[in-house]
Amino acid sequence: MLPNMILPMFLSLVTVDFARGEKVDVTMASWLVESWFQNSAIPNDTLLTITLQNTPIYQKGWQGSFAHNPPSDPFSRSHEAVSNLQDSIAALLHRGEKRLRENSLQLIKKVDPADLPVLLSATRAVFASFQAFWNQVCTSIQYGQEHVEKENVQRYMEYGLETNFWIKFRPYLQCRSTRRIGPEIGGAKSWCNSEYFQSATPQHFFSGGSGYDYVYESIIYTWVPNARIVTADCFMNQEEVARSTGWKEEKFIFKENCLTGDLRGDVPKGFDNKFVTFSQLLDDCKENYGIDSFNAIKVNIEASEYGMFGHIFHKNRSETLLKGTSHIHLEHHRMGMQRFGKSWASLLWSELLWATFMSGGFHPVSTEKWHDSTACQDVEFVNQTWYLEAEMSAVRDIMEYSGPISFVRYSEDIAQFECGEECQGFAATVSKSKK
Repeated sequence: MLPNMILPMFLSLVTVDFARGEKVDVTMASWLVESWFQNSAIPNDTLLTITLQNTPIYQKGWQGSFAHNPPSDPFSRSHEAVSNLQDSIAALLHRGEKRLRENSLQLIKKVDPADLPVLLSATRAVFASFQAFWNQVCTSIQYGQEHVEKENVQRYMEYGLETNFWIKFRPYLQCRSTRRIGPEIGGAKSWCNSEYFQSATPQHFFSGGSGYDYVYESIIYTWVPNARIVTADCFMNQEEVARSTGWKEEKFIFKENCLTGDLRGDVPKGFDNKFVTFSQLLDDCKENYGIDSFNAIKVNIEASEYGMFGHIFHKNRSETLLKGTSHIHLEHHRMGMQRFGKSWASLLWSELLWATFMSGGFHPVSTEKWHDSTACQDVEFVNQTWYLEAEMSAVRDIMEYSGPISFVRYSEDIAQFECGEECQGFAATVSKSKK
């Protein structure tokens, strides 16, 4: 740790070096990263007592879909429960910062000295992501329950309670380049530093939850023709999927499974044998298809993401389960959805979900709100170590991208596009959910 009496002098020297364009050496860069970590605004001594791994967030005895019922609410009548949640979020974020510190210090020793200024700039941006999210959490908790529930409190009504809710869940980290890849309708995804991602020759993709919607898979095959995609959905069957897609198993693997966590409280009756953890699914993919990791993951599983990622990010489990994963595209549902989701409990569970991602080093870099639904939005999370490497590449390798920036035309972009069986089925599902 840098002594407090030396730190201001050291930082002034680093500032001078940057200003003069002089090279920063490994020692200086390492001390700077250490100082950012040590001076974080996030407490480093709080207890992790509430996690998505060990805490039921759904009501007992729910009917229909658990996500469309009011969530479990230990917070409205207990300041202690809110305080414990805030402490747990701090502990999760501190865990993520420790990962960042370790990863950045390792990269500092490996990279060309000429890359150090970009690496340091990107590292500071990631530290700022943690602390900006923490600042939001503290401020939102200080506002309290009324700022998302009470329509008669004038100071919180200028932009509306829905805005107050969803504004928390925004990008906290920015990429040098972000491209939305796919047709100009809903369902396409944004990709942080897509050229760097593609340059690594990605091969394996996972798509959790499909219904009748295979826009994601179609886009991946257009972008990465040799991709192998594993899609899982326990509410579909092999025959239905085969009729809808026509893709062969050597490139498209469909599993009649849904994802859950260790508590399994989100599993509907009659589906117990079809719900699995991500660990179980990955073991199956490795044994039967030779796939032991995914370059990118897309998940749209109607709020089962809380249990799924509570399992994945428990302790150090993600280091194995997300080995090689740089992007996670999440359809983030709030508990209670449209009818019951605009609540204090739903807000706090969502805060815990995002903190869980960040504890494993995955940061929100883009969001796309579903404006016809108050229940969910698309979020792109990116691995922080991959982000550091991609940001360095964007500067170092710029001369390698001398060709034109190309865009693909998709069938849905054509004026005469006809909505076929797959499209009609998904549209009917969406319309039904809005009623």
